[in-house]
Amino acid sequence: MANVTKPFDFIKEITSTKRPANQFSEAEWGLFQPFIIHRFLSSNPNLLEIVNYVQGLNIQDKKQLYTIYCQFIPVDKKYYPYLKKNAVKENNELIDILKGYFEISYNEMKDAMPLLSKDVIENILEQYGYDKKEIKKLNK
Repeated sequence: MANVTKPFDFIKEITSTKRPANQFSEAEWGLFQPFIIHRFLSSNPNLLEIVNYVQGLNIQDKKQLYTIYCQFIPVDKKYYPYLKKNAVKENNELIDILKGYFEISYNEMKDAMPLLSKDVIENILEQYGYDKKEIKKLNK
């Protein structure tokens, strides 16, 4: 039997191996992170309803949660990538300029940035007196 050495090993156990909960040591149960399990399983669109239902049960016992997932989730050896938020590099200088123009907070401007086209941003920067080279640098 393979030992569980990281939280994601439990995903493999739930989706394919399905060993009984009593076969894991207390040290292995220390690696079981319900949030990670829920989050990773929910990245599979076919399991969303199951994960949503199980989360609604608000199960605190790790062994019970593991057992329920093993019973509800069919054997599936496919790889499902972990979905993570796309990192977007923030341009603090540009956000500061635009928040002054729109007279809103930094966080509001940061949230609104994806809604502005490059042309709109260029026009605003031109109004503030930036030349083409500076605009290109700020608006990448």
